[in-house]
Amino acid sequence: MQRIDEEKRKRILEIAGKLFREGPFHEVRLEDVAAKARIGKGTIYIYFQSKADLCRCLMIEGMTEAIGQVRDELSVEGLTPPEKIERLVRSLLTFARRHGDFRSMEMELRQKPDAFRPMMEKREELIGIIEGVLREGMAAGLFEDAHPGLTARYLLAILRELATSPPADLEDEAVARHVVQTIGRGILRRP
Repeated sequence: MQRIDEEKRKRILEIAGKLFREGPFHEVRLEDVAAKARIGKGTIYIYFQSKADLCRCLMIEGMTEAIGQVRDELSVEGLTPPEKIERLVRSLLTFARRHGDFRSMEMELRQKPDAFRPMMEKREELIGIIEGVLREGMAAGLFEDAHPGLTARYLLAILRELATSPPADLEDEAVARHVVQTIGRGILRRP
């Protein structure tokens, strides 16, 4: 039995992610991943059960990384809830642009409920973080939102769309500001 090499596993994930960004899920073959990683195709099966499993691991690790980045952004002391929302949006937008492969992989995994379920759990964790910031703003009297959980979901949906169809003429900072201003018009409490 071959010993698990974490560096090799990371390299497989990195190469698979790059290939998924370059082409649709159905066109990426494990043979291609193996060739780019300079390993035998059978070696991939030591780390992943199938292409769907590889995809699932890639997405879960990506979501875990995104959640970690968001938590880091929100841990800065003294931020107001509106500032937290802007940091959260900017962080997720930047992350999503770097990981544009998620969209095609997500569509493929939706057809495999057992593989998709862990991804949905990570998404719910992220939605919970966003909702928590919205509720913090409500408690501080800064936001007025009858359905913060719903707002968190469509904020995440907006970011997913922007990641796949980013405006060419705007930097992430400007896009984040615009998203926050647009959402803010709906939830900022009026004096």
